[in-house]
Amino acid sequence: MDIFRHFWLLCAVWCGIGNAIYFRRGLRQSITDKRITEKEANRSTVVVLLIIFVPCMIFWVLQMTSGPQATHDSETWQPIQRNIEYAVMVIYWISLIVWVWLLRGAESISKYFNLAGHIHKFTNHPLVFKGIVLLGAYFFIKG
Repeated sequence: MDIFRHFWLLCAVWCGIGNAIYFRRGLRQSITDKRITEKEANRSTVVVLLIIFVPCMIFWVLQMTSGPQATHDSETWQPIQRNIEYAVMVIYWISLIVWVWLLRGAESISKYFNLAGHIHKFTNHPLVFKGIVLLGAYFFIKG
């Protein structure tokens, strides 16, 4: 089996589902300490899952419909699939920038990652997340 043939499916499972499980396990102590409700923990876990799982599955379907020569790299895909992939990426990046910079998303990320205990306290600041998003957007635009 060619691992790159199913790269996006593996990414959806490992990064999407795996990260959601890891994130939810981290929130367990915060629920016990009453710093977050079960409902809030479930909602944030589903968001973490969907943000990663959905685009990976879209990319996998696009790759599979692009023919047997297609690899995980969209440059090997048919033009229509490559254009759809690019549109999905642009929509995700614009949505992320708007949410993090204009809709207090950086504060939300900081709060939940702090509650889950997955990052160091010195990096747990909304400005750090805003910077990461800007850096990622820069590299996306640069190509």
